[in-house]
Amino acid sequence: MLKIINAVEGFEKLYLDGNFKLEFWNAYMDGILPNHKSLFLDNMNQTIAAGIYTFEKDYLPVLNAVLVNREKRIKAIESFLRVTENLDEKIVQTFGKSIDATIMLYVGLCNGAGWVVKLGLAELSKNPITTRV
Repeated sequence: MLKIINAVEGFEKLYLDGNFKLEFWNAYMDGILPNHKSLFLDNMNQTIAAGIYTFEKDYLPVLNAVLVNREKRIKAIESFLRVTENLDEKIVQTFGKSIDATIMLYVGLCNGAGWVVKLGLAELSKNPITTRV
């Protein structure tokens, strides 16, 4: 069965008094992808350690743009939900079988298009974020 999760709703909760809080993001990521936040953090820290990028100059402006551009964030969520609507049925119609996978829209740390990770059902059952099965 294909599970679709929108974990972008509530993005504002990653901020306190208009400032992005990495510790809030850590808790957010633990809530949606338990034991996987190191993928994002390690990648970000390696990139920063290379000396070309900084969190304040390169990462933070992107995260702040997601906060400030609420309409674009909502449009991205709507697009994600529209593209994934009835996706399981479309896969069955096209390939003759269903897949057991989860597709999640989430807020990363400017890591690119995302990650493919193995998740246990117990991890996802704790997820309080909008879910469509």
